Amino acid sequence: MITPKQFLNKIKGIKINRDAFIFLIFLFMATLFWFLIVLSENYTTYFTIPVEFVDIPDNETIIDQSHETVKLKIKGRGYSILRQKVSKNFNTIYIDVSKLNRINKEGDAYLLPALQRENIQNQMLFGLELETVEPDTFFIFLSKLAQKKVVIRPNGVINPEKQFLQSGPISFSPDSIEVVGPVNIIDTLSYINTEYFVFDKIKETISTEIDLIEQKHITLESKKVKMNVLIELFSERTIFVPITSVGLPDSLIIKTFPSEIKITYQAGISQFENIKPSDFTVVVDAEQFYDNDRPTRLRIRIDKIPEFIHSFDYSPFFVEYIIENKH
Repeated sequence: MITPKQFLNKIKGIKINRDAFIFLIFLFMATLFWFLIVLSENYTTYFTIPVEFVDIPDNETIIDQSHETVKLKIKGRGYSILRQKVSKNFNTIYIDVSKLNRINKEGDAYLLPALQRENIQNQMLFGLELETVEPDTFFIFLSKLAQKKVVIRPNGVINPEKQFLQSGPISFSPDSIEVVGPVNIIDTLSYINTEYFVFDKIKETISTEIDLIEQKHITLESKKVKMNVLIELFSERTIFVPITSVGLPDSLIIKTFPSEIKITYQAGISQFENIKPSDFTVVVDAEQFYDNDRPTRLRIRIDKIPEFIHSFDYSPFFVEYIIENKH
Protein backbone atom coordinates (compact mmCIF):
# COMPACT_ATOMS: atom_id res chain seq x y z
CA MET A 1 0.00 0.00 0.00
CA ILE A 2 1.30 3.46 -1.04
CA THR A 3 1.85 5.85 1.86
CA PRO A 4 0.84 9.54 1.60
CA LYS A 5 4.51 10.50 1.51
CA GLN A 6 5.21 8.20 -1.45
CA PHE A 7 2.15 9.57 -3.29
CA LEU A 8 3.35 13.16 -2.87
CA ASN A 9 6.81 12.25 -4.17
CA LYS A 10 5.27 10.78 -7.35
CA ILE A 11 3.22 13.91 -7.97
CA LYS A 12 6.33 16.06 -7.58
CA GLY A 13 8.23 13.81 -10.08
CA ILE A 14 5.46 14.16 -12.65
CA LYS A 15 5.41 17.92 -12.23
CA ILE A 16 9.20 18.13 -12.62
CA ASN A 17 9.09 15.98 -15.78
CA ARG A 18 6.28 18.11 -17.20
CA ASP A 19 8.20 21.32 -16.52
CA ALA A 20 11.29 19.87 -18.22
CA PHE A 21 9.25 18.82 -21.25
CA ILE A 22 7.70 22.30 -21.59
CA PHE A 23 11.16 23.85 -21.25
CA LEU A 24 12.53 21.67 -24.05
CA ILE A 25 9.63 22.60 -26.34
CA PHE A 26 10.25 26.32 -25.82
CA LEU A 27 14.01 25.79 -26.29
CA PHE A 28 13.43 23.99 -29.59
CA MET A 29 11.04 26.68 -30.85
CA ALA A 30 13.45 29.46 -29.87
CA THR A 31 16.30 27.69 -31.66
CA LEU A 32 14.15 27.16 -34.73
CA PHE A 33 13.12 30.83 -34.87
CA TRP A 34 16.73 31.90 -34.38
CA PHE A 35 17.82 29.55 -37.19
CA LEU A 36 15.14 30.91 -39.55
CA ILE A 37 16.17 34.49 -38.78
CA VAL A 38 19.83 33.65 -39.44
CA LEU A 39 19.01 31.91 -42.73
CA SER A 40 16.94 34.87 -43.92
CA GLU A 41 19.95 37.17 -43.84
CA ASN A 42 22.31 37.73 -46.79
CA TYR A 43 25.71 36.05 -46.87
CA THR A 44 28.69 35.71 -49.16
CA THR A 45 30.39 32.35 -49.49
CA TYR A 46 32.61 30.35 -51.83
CA PHE A 47 31.93 27.17 -53.78
CA THR A 48 34.68 25.05 -55.35
CA ILE A 49 33.10 23.10 -58.19
CA PRO A 50 34.65 20.59 -60.66
CA VAL A 51 34.56 21.60 -64.33
CA GLU A 52 33.55 19.24 -67.12
CA PHE A 53 33.80 20.11 -70.79
CA VAL A 54 30.97 18.87 -72.98
CA ASP A 55 30.13 18.69 -76.69
CA ILE A 56 33.73 17.72 -77.55
CA PRO A 57 34.04 17.06 -81.32
CA ASP A 58 34.05 13.36 -82.22
CA ASN A 59 37.55 13.57 -83.66
CA GLU A 60 39.13 15.30 -80.63
CA THR A 61 39.80 14.65 -76.96
CA ILE A 62 41.05 16.75 -74.03
CA ILE A 63 44.46 15.52 -72.87
CA ASP A 64 45.15 18.14 -70.20
CA GLN A 65 43.81 21.31 -68.63
CA SER A 66 45.32 23.91 -66.32
CA HIS A 67 42.56 23.65 -63.68
CA GLU A 68 40.11 20.94 -62.67
CA THR A 69 37.82 23.23 -60.63
CA VAL A 70 36.47 26.76 -60.46
CA LYS A 71 36.08 28.83 -57.30
CA LEU A 72 32.80 30.74 -57.26
CA LYS A 73 32.03 33.68 -54.98
CA ILE A 74 28.27 33.57 -54.39
CA LYS A 75 25.95 35.96 -52.58
CA GLY A 76 22.45 35.13 -51.34
CA ARG A 77 20.17 34.46 -48.42
CA GLY A 78 21.27 31.76 -46.00
CA TYR A 79 18.53 29.30 -46.90
CA SER A 80 19.32 29.64 -50.63
CA ILE A 81 23.00 29.01 -49.99
CA LEU A 82 22.12 26.00 -47.82
CA ARG A 83 19.87 24.57 -50.55
CA GLN A 84 22.64 25.08 -53.10
CA LYS A 85 25.19 23.26 -50.91
CA VAL A 86 22.99 20.17 -50.58
CA SER A 87 21.76 20.27 -54.17
CA LYS A 88 22.92 17.34 -56.31
CA ASN A 89 22.35 19.40 -59.44
CA PHE A 90 25.36 21.61 -58.79
CA ASN A 91 28.15 19.06 -58.36
CA THR A 92 29.74 19.99 -61.68
CA ILE A 93 29.97 23.04 -63.94
CA TYR A 94 29.46 22.08 -67.59
CA ILE A 95 31.20 24.15 -70.28
CA ASP A 96 30.70 23.76 -74.02
CA VAL A 97 34.00 23.14 -75.85
CA SER A 98 32.79 25.28 -78.77
CA LYS A 99 33.16 28.28 -76.44
CA LEU A 100 36.93 27.76 -76.27
CA ASN A 101 39.31 30.18 -77.94
CA ARG A 102 41.74 28.21 -80.14
CA ILE A 103 45.38 29.29 -79.90
CA ASN A 104 46.83 27.10 -82.68
CA LYS A 105 46.10 24.14 -84.92
CA GLU A 106 47.80 21.73 -82.51
CA GLY A 107 44.82 21.94 -80.17
CA ASP A 108 45.91 24.47 -77.53
CA ALA A 109 43.02 26.63 -76.35
CA TYR A 110 41.93 28.90 -73.52
CA LEU A 111 38.73 29.96 -71.85
CA LEU A 112 37.87 33.07 -69.84
CA PRO A 113 35.52 31.85 -67.08
CA ALA A 114 34.30 35.40 -66.52
CA LEU A 115 32.66 35.16 -69.95
CA GLN A 116 30.82 32.07 -68.74
CA ARG A 117 29.03 33.92 -65.94
CA GLU A 118 25.61 33.58 -67.55
CA ASN A 119 26.15 29.88 -68.23
CA ILE A 120 27.27 29.26 -64.62
CA GLN A 121 24.46 31.46 -63.20
CA ASN A 122 21.91 29.40 -65.13
CA GLN A 123 23.21 26.23 -63.45
CA MET A 124 22.71 27.72 -59.97
CA LEU A 125 19.50 27.76 -57.94
CA PHE A 126 17.17 30.77 -58.05
CA GLY A 127 17.93 33.45 -55.47
CA LEU A 128 21.73 33.30 -55.67
CA GLU A 129 23.98 35.86 -57.29
CA LEU A 130 27.35 34.95 -58.82
CA GLU A 131 29.89 37.65 -57.97
CA THR A 132 33.29 36.34 -59.16
CA VAL A 133 34.84 33.31 -60.85
CA GLU A 134 38.40 32.07 -60.31
CA PRO A 135 40.78 31.44 -62.02
CA ASP A 136 40.55 34.19 -64.59
CA THR A 137 41.86 31.93 -67.41
CA PHE A 138 41.59 28.22 -68.20
CA PHE A 139 44.14 26.61 -70.54
CA ILE A 140 42.97 23.46 -72.31
CA PHE A 141 44.99 21.12 -74.50
CA LEU A 142 43.17 19.05 -77.09
CA SER A 143 44.42 16.42 -79.51
CA LYS A 144 43.12 14.79 -82.64
CA LEU A 145 41.95 11.21 -82.13
CA ALA A 146 43.51 8.23 -83.88
CA GLN A 147 42.88 4.51 -83.73
CA LYS A 148 44.73 1.33 -84.54
CA LYS A 149 44.92 -2.34 -83.59
CA VAL A 150 47.55 -3.42 -81.05
CA VAL A 151 48.51 -6.83 -79.70
CA ILE A 152 47.87 -8.10 -76.18
CA ARG A 153 50.99 -8.71 -74.10
CA PRO A 154 51.00 -11.00 -71.03
CA ASN A 155 52.19 -9.49 -67.77
CA GLY A 156 52.69 -12.11 -65.11
CA VAL A 157 54.22 -15.38 -63.93
CA ILE A 158 53.22 -18.99 -64.57
CA ASN A 159 54.91 -21.68 -62.46
CA PRO A 160 53.86 -25.22 -63.43
CA GLU A 161 54.02 -28.05 -60.91
CA LYS A 162 57.01 -30.43 -61.04
CA GLN A 163 56.97 -32.73 -64.10
CA PHE A 164 54.73 -30.20 -65.87
CA LEU A 165 55.61 -27.36 -68.20
CA GLN A 166 54.09 -24.56 -70.24
CA SER A 167 53.82 -25.92 -73.75
CA GLY A 168 53.91 -23.06 -76.22
CA PRO A 169 53.37 -19.33 -75.78
CA ILE A 170 50.44 -17.72 -73.95
CA SER A 171 47.59 -17.02 -76.37
CA PHE A 172 44.73 -14.54 -76.17
CA SER A 173 41.32 -14.36 -77.73
CA PRO A 174 41.19 -11.87 -79.31
CA ASP A 175 44.95 -11.56 -79.75
CA SER A 176 44.67 -7.85 -80.56
CA ILE A 177 42.17 -5.04 -79.99
CA GLU A 178 41.31 -1.62 -81.38
CA VAL A 179 42.45 1.35 -79.30
CA VAL A 180 41.40 4.99 -79.67
CA GLY A 181 43.20 7.99 -78.23
CA PRO A 182 45.33 11.08 -78.87
CA VAL A 183 47.49 10.85 -81.98
CA ASN A 184 50.78 11.33 -80.14
CA ILE A 185 50.01 8.42 -77.79
CA ILE A 186 48.51 6.06 -80.37
CA ASP A 187 51.48 6.54 -82.73
CA THR A 188 53.88 5.10 -80.14
CA LEU A 189 51.57 2.45 -78.70
CA SER A 190 52.34 -1.09 -79.90
CA TYR A 191 50.74 -3.30 -77.24
CA ILE A 192 48.38 -3.42 -74.26
CA ASN A 193 49.46 -5.23 -71.10
CA THR A 194 47.24 -7.53 -69.10
CA GLU A 195 46.82 -6.98 -65.40
CA TYR A 196 49.61 -8.69 -63.44
CA PHE A 197 48.88 -12.36 -62.78
CA VAL A 198 50.50 -15.23 -60.88
CA PHE A 199 49.60 -18.90 -61.40
CA ASP A 200 51.59 -21.21 -59.13
CA LYS A 201 51.96 -25.01 -59.09
CA ILE A 202 49.74 -25.43 -62.14
CA LYS A 203 48.93 -28.94 -63.40
CA GLU A 204 46.35 -28.24 -66.07
CA THR A 205 45.70 -25.90 -68.94
CA ILE A 206 44.68 -22.36 -67.96
CA SER A 207 41.67 -20.83 -69.67
CA THR A 208 40.41 -17.67 -67.99
CA GLU A 209 39.34 -14.08 -68.57
CA ILE A 210 41.84 -11.45 -67.59
CA ASP A 211 41.59 -7.66 -67.33
CA LEU A 212 43.63 -5.34 -69.51
CA ILE A 213 45.49 -2.38 -68.05
CA GLU A 214 43.71 0.81 -69.03
CA GLN A 215 45.73 3.89 -69.84
CA LYS A 216 44.81 7.52 -69.38
CA HIS A 217 43.16 9.05 -72.47
CA ILE A 218 43.04 5.62 -74.20
CA THR A 219 39.75 3.86 -74.95
CA LEU A 220 39.98 0.09 -75.36
CA GLU A 221 37.70 -1.90 -77.62
CA SER A 222 37.45 -4.48 -74.83
CA LYS A 223 38.52 -4.37 -71.19
CA LYS A 224 38.96 -8.14 -70.91
CA VAL A 225 40.37 -10.94 -73.06
CA LYS A 226 40.43 -14.69 -72.73
CA MET A 227 43.85 -16.09 -71.85
CA ASN A 228 44.86 -19.66 -72.71
CA VAL A 229 48.02 -21.40 -71.49
CA LEU A 230 48.68 -25.05 -72.38
CA ILE A 231 50.10 -26.92 -69.37
CA GLU A 232 51.08 -30.55 -69.81
CA LEU A 233 53.41 -33.30 -68.67
CA PHE A 234 56.86 -33.16 -70.22
CA SER A 235 59.25 -35.86 -71.29
CA GLU A 236 62.74 -36.12 -72.72
CA ARG A 237 63.87 -37.08 -76.21
CA THR A 238 67.12 -37.15 -78.19
CA ILE A 239 67.67 -36.26 -81.87
CA PHE A 240 70.73 -35.81 -84.11
CA VAL A 241 71.22 -32.52 -85.94
CA PRO A 242 73.76 -31.89 -88.75
CA ILE A 243 76.42 -29.21 -88.29
CA THR A 244 76.60 -26.30 -90.73
CA SER A 245 79.32 -23.69 -91.06
CA VAL A 246 79.53 -19.91 -91.36
CA GLY A 247 82.40 -17.51 -91.97
CA LEU A 248 84.11 -19.31 -94.84
CA PRO A 249 84.71 -17.85 -98.32
CA ASP A 250 82.89 -19.57 -101.18
CA SER A 251 86.12 -21.18 -102.38
CA LEU A 252 86.51 -23.27 -99.23
CA ILE A 253 84.52 -25.97 -97.48
CA ILE A 254 84.80 -27.34 -93.98
CA LYS A 255 84.30 -30.87 -92.77
CA THR A 256 83.67 -31.55 -89.12
CA PHE A 257 84.18 -34.72 -87.14
CA PRO A 258 81.56 -35.73 -86.17
CA SER A 259 79.26 -34.17 -88.80
CA GLU A 260 76.30 -33.97 -86.42
CA ILE A 261 75.66 -33.50 -82.73
CA LYS A 262 73.28 -35.11 -80.27
CA ILE A 263 70.63 -32.82 -78.72
CA THR A 264 68.60 -33.99 -75.74
CA TYR A 265 65.60 -31.81 -75.01
CA GLN A 266 62.55 -31.64 -72.76
CA ALA A 267 59.18 -30.67 -74.18
CA GLY A 268 55.48 -31.25 -73.69
CA ILE A 269 54.35 -34.68 -74.82
CA SER A 270 52.00 -33.19 -77.41
CA GLN A 271 54.89 -31.36 -79.11
CA PHE A 272 57.22 -34.31 -79.74
CA GLU A 273 55.88 -35.14 -83.19
CA ASN A 274 56.19 -31.49 -84.24
CA ILE A 275 59.89 -31.20 -83.41
CA LYS A 276 62.26 -32.01 -86.30
CA PRO A 277 66.05 -31.70 -86.73
CA SER A 278 65.45 -28.82 -89.16
CA ASP A 279 63.94 -26.82 -86.28
CA PHE A 280 67.47 -26.53 -84.84
CA THR A 281 70.39 -24.61 -86.30
CA VAL A 282 73.80 -25.91 -85.24
CA VAL A 283 76.87 -24.11 -86.58
CA VAL A 284 80.62 -23.81 -86.30
CA ASP A 285 82.07 -20.39 -86.98
CA ALA A 286 85.09 -20.75 -89.26
CA GLU A 287 86.34 -17.30 -88.27
CA GLN A 288 88.00 -19.12 -85.39
CA PHE A 289 90.24 -20.67 -88.05
CA TYR A 290 91.79 -17.28 -88.85
CA ASP A 291 92.89 -16.51 -85.28
CA ASN A 292 96.62 -16.22 -84.63
CA ASP A 293 96.41 -19.28 -82.45
CA ARG A 294 94.61 -21.52 -84.90
CA PRO A 295 92.44 -23.91 -82.87
CA THR A 296 92.66 -27.63 -83.31
CA ARG A 297 88.94 -27.89 -82.61
CA LEU A 298 85.97 -25.57 -83.26
CA ARG A 299 83.29 -24.70 -80.74
CA ILE A 300 79.69 -25.72 -81.49
CA ARG A 301 77.09 -22.94 -81.42
CA ILE A 302 73.31 -23.41 -81.24
CA ASP A 303 71.68 -20.57 -83.20
CA LYS A 304 68.06 -21.71 -83.23
CA ILE A 305 65.79 -23.98 -81.20
CA PRO A 306 61.99 -24.45 -81.26
CA GLU A 307 60.25 -21.94 -78.98
CA PHE A 308 58.22 -24.60 -77.14
CA ILE A 309 61.26 -26.56 -75.90
CA HIS A 310 61.58 -26.34 -72.14
CA SER A 311 65.31 -27.09 -71.82
CA PHE A 312 68.04 -28.86 -73.78
CA ASP A 313 71.59 -30.13 -73.68
CA TYR A 314 73.96 -31.23 -76.44
CA SER A 315 77.23 -32.96 -77.11
CA PRO A 316 79.93 -32.66 -78.15
CA PHE A 317 80.78 -29.02 -77.42
CA PHE A 318 83.82 -29.05 -79.74
CA VAL A 319 84.51 -30.84 -83.04
CA GLU A 320 87.63 -31.53 -85.05
CA TYR A 321 87.71 -30.23 -88.59
CA ILE A 322 89.54 -29.93 -91.88
CA ILE A 323 89.21 -27.15 -94.45
CA GLU A 324 89.49 -27.93 -98.16
CA ASN A 325 89.30 -26.11 -101.43
CA LYS A 326 86.17 -26.59 -103.46
CA HIS A 327 86.73 -28.68 -106.56
